[in-house]
Amino acid sequence: MYKIELNNSRKLAGIQDEFQEYFPHLTILFYEVSCTNTAFYPPQLIQDQEAIIQQCRSSDETGYIYLHDELSVSELKENIKNNFDLDIEIFHKIDSSHWSQKPLGNKQILKEINFEVY
Repeated sequence: MYKIELNNSRKLAGIQDEFQEYFPHLTILFYEVSCTNTAFYPPQLIQDQEAIIQQCRSSDETGYIYLHDELSVSELKENIKNNFDLDIEIFHKIDSSHWSQKPLGNKQILKEINFEVY
């Protein structure tokens, strides 16, 4: 199990980096609003990765995201939304320098999709 601390002074880029330490072929993107009701994930709604968490939410909750091999996409998204008031999507690396433009499906298990494809 791996844990990532979320507090108001952390940069989003730091959280992304820690997430990729555990799942190197996946990335987490933070959105200004939830994109759950659309098939389009506009890049202009992606939070600036240099922003600190305090700038991206109205909540002040501090705590940890716990990552483990059986964690599903939906469990991670719900945990981050419900506990830390942040909207995320997770994307898969499709080759050495490109990421998928479509986020992972909610029922997928992160360990099962964290594989090298190139």
